[in-house]
Formats: sequence, C-alpha cells, structure tokens
Amino acid sequence: MKRRILSRCAAAVIAAALTIGLFLPAPRAAASYSEGSYLVGRDIPAGLYYVEATKGLGFCRLNSDASGSFSSLLATGTFYTWTFIEVLAGEYLYLEHAAATPASEISPINLCCEGMYRVGYDIPPGEYTLQSTGSYQAYAAVLSGTRGASRIVTNSLFTGQCVLSAQSGQLLELSDAEIIGIKAEPQVPGLTFIDVFPTDWFVTVGAVKFVIDRGLMSGLSSEIFAPNSPMTRAMLVTVLHSYAKRPAPTAPNPFSDIPDGTWYTNAVTWAAENGVVSGTGGGQFSPDANITREQLALILYKYRGSPAVPAGALPFADGQSVSSWAADAVKWCAISGIVSGKSDNMFDPQAGATRAEVATMLMRFVRLAE
Repeated sequence: MKRRILSRCAAAVIAAALTIGLFLPAPRAAASYSEGSYLVGRDIPAGLYYVEATKGLGFCRLNSDASGSFSSLLATGTFYTWTFIEVLAGEYLYLEHAAATPASEISPINLCCEGMYRVGYDIPPGEYTLQSTGSYQAYAAVLSGTRGASRIVTNSLFTGQCVLSAQSGQLLELSDAEIIGIKAEPQVPGLTFIDVFPTDWFVTVGAVKFVIDRGLMSGLSSEIFAPNSPMTRAMLVTVLHSYAKRPAPTAPNPFSDIPDGTWYTNAVTWAAENGVVSGTGGGQFSPDANITREQLALILYKYRGSPAVPAGALPFADGQSVSSWAADAVKWCAISGIVSGKSDNMFDPQAGATRAEVATMLMRFVRLAE
C-alpha cells in the first residue's frame, strides 16, 4: 500500500467566537533541506518532515531506490502550501520547488483548516466537531500512526457536520472540512489550557505554569493560552507593572497615544516615569504594536537599571542585526541566561516575541532576582 502525502490548505484562522477559543499559526522554522534528491540515512536523517512549497506548486516524491521509477514509488505529493511526510533509512526523497525541515524543529501548527494534524502536538486529544467546507462530501479520518499506510481507526464521509474523537499519538486527517468545535481536557497538570502540551519546549522548562502561578500572565480564556500569539507593548508593560506590585504613577503621562482611563494607562505612565520605557519616537508609545525580541530585552534591561556589560561582540550569529540601542540589553540578557536564542544561534531581534517566549524570558528574569 502506497503512502499518501496530504497537503494542507492555506485557510483563514477560525474566529475567536468559536467555543474552543483562538488558534493562531505558529512561527515556521527555516527549512533545513532545499530542493534536490536525498538518500535517507546518508544525506538526511530518517524521521517525520515538514515540507513547504517554496515557489508556486511544490512537489515531493519518495522512492525505494535511486531510479525514481514508478515501480519503486512509495509516495508523491503536490501542494501549494505544506505537508508532512515520514521517511525511512534507505529511501530516496526528491524535492522540487519545496524544502524540508525535520518536524521536531517546527512549532506546533495550530490551524483549523483541512490537512493532517498530530494529536497531542498540533491539536489536543478530544472530541472534534467538523464542518464540510465545499460542495462535495467532506472526508475525515483518525489514523493510528505517522505513515500514510497507517491503520484507520475511524473515518467518515459527510456533508454538514460530523463528530470524531482522537487520542494522543494519532493523526486527524481532514479533506474539504474544518474544525469548528472541540471538547478537550487540559494536558499539563496544574494548568487549565487545552492548547499547551507536555512536549512543548516552554512547558518543559516550566514557563507557562510559572507566569500563571505568579500572576504575571493569564490566558486569553480559561482554556486558551495562545502560546504562539504575539504580545503587544502595552501587554508587556502591564505585566511588569504587576510584577512591581502596581505602584501608582506620580508623573504625568508623556505619550500622546496613551489615553486616560485605559487598562494600560497607569502601567505605561509608571514605566516611563521610572525609565523602563521611552516610547517609539514622536511622543508616542505604540501600545498596540507587537513587542519585538530586542524591545523586550531592552525593557527588561532598563527595569534592572541598565547594568554594565563587558565589551565585545554579541554572542549570536546575527548579532550585527541587533539595533545599536538594544545591543547592551541583548548582551545582558544573554549573559544573564534570560535568552538563549533560536536555532542556529540566531537571536532574530526584529521578530515579534510570542507569548511563549515572553513567558520564558519573564520566568528567567524573575528567578535572576530571587
């Protein structure tokens, strides 16, 4: 039986009005292997790969030998967006207008459109309500493993709605269907969120439970933490204001875009008064702008009084990309163990900081002072 490679469609994120809350796309990792032919076990490791189209229609092919013939064909796939494929040692993977990254190196993909999902990693185990999206019958299946020839646990052809249950370690496959509701239990002891999992890097280091227990952050709802969602500048300053026990500001609000009486007015005014923030220029603070990684480092650095740092280059491969005004702050955060960078020793200074990244940096920042 030949393995099938299922493409994932680019679809709009399900609205927050859904009973399950808000799922947002996770940041994607840079691909490790560009188009070409690879012998698994020699050129690339065996395992599950995330394959993304890089130019128009992507194509991948898996053969049992180097001939590329139909008789040795194990699987093929064409896709405009991305797919998953598992490869074993001795097999040959061919990529055209596509690039592959080990699935272990990408963040969970929290989309509610058609495709294939790893239960307990991309989506929580639970009972799913599905809605057909096209004029044809929709198809949904729960599979028992990560190879296309995996055993079908249950499947359904339907129009309208359908309900299926999926457990950790299984796959949920959707075609012409989308997820519109879910009943799920929290997977991490001590947390009520269904969108964080025991294998998440920010869960294994204890960041989410730490910031929740300390009252530094809260979920978007009792069930949704939204770890891959961005965090605004106003949100971050409000977190630090809470950490400081919410002192009342004594100086006037210096920013023209911070109105009186908002949930963040006192926090931003306090932060400006104490030199924690200085705004984004032109007398503005930009409260709704997403906080970048270098801005986050700078604010934490200023909160600690801008400690002296040793001379020398930044300890990141992209250190030259860090803005000059943030260089000392990024260096201090790295030396202090508050940030360790991303893959390939990249800091990615202008990228938006996700809620998971903010939680982790806050945990290390607070522990540093204890």
